[in-house]
Amino acid sequence: MIRFLTTWLPAIVIAIGVAALWHWAVPVQPELTELHGTIERFRRWNDARPLFYAAGFFGASIGLLLLPVPLVLLALIAGAIFDFWPGLVLISAASTIAATLLMLASRYVLAGPLKARLNANLTDRLERLNAAVDRDGAMTLLSLRLTPAVPFHALNLAAGLTSIRLRSYVIVTLIGKLPMIAIFVGAGNHLADVERVADIMTPRVIAILFLLAVFPWLARWTARQIRKARAG
Repeated sequence: MIRFLTTWLPAIVIAIGVAALWHWAVPVQPELTELHGTIERFRRWNDARPLFYAAGFFGASIGLLLLPVPLVLLALIAGAIFDFWPGLVLISAASTIAATLLMLASRYVLAGPLKARLNANLTDRLERLNAAVDRDGAMTLLSLRLTPAVPFHALNLAAGLTSIRLRSYVIVTLIGKLPMIAIFVGAGNHLADVERVADIMTPRVIAILFLLAVFPWLARWTARQIRKARAG
């Protein structure tokens, strides 16, 4: 049941939402027009001073990702304002830096308080994670990064309490979060083109919904292949 919820429920909810928007077009249309106008306004500001706004968004994203702000939300905003490739670079770099700062804080500043707050179950999980890192190295973290159900902040803090090397952590964090970030930056980029309800149900949106549905399953399959390769 839990596997079903983490794998298929997000895509089902999104699909139902899109179908609802398609059915009730009249009441939703003013909100879509306002959303499109807001995005266009931000895009004009960015076109006038691209480096200024990119730097500001980059710094703000790092700060927000140190807090429990969803990475998905920032990826959507980046795609809507900066287009796909600039948005992908900004969010990938910002999330990697924020994750690294959290890991270092966990390792060198918060290790004592964090361990003191762990119950027996979490302590056992941390010990098994550390043993897996000692055995398989960065591949353990990569398989977890590829799993959408693993919380971003919890994994950052837990990694700081393991023996993983900083360089390996940075590389696998960047690679592991890239597929999910790309999907949501692409979704955000499409928001800028939505002026009418009819613009929602396009091949591009269908492709994004398909990726959202398939990615958790594909991520788990990839993680299993990585573990098998390491074991072999």
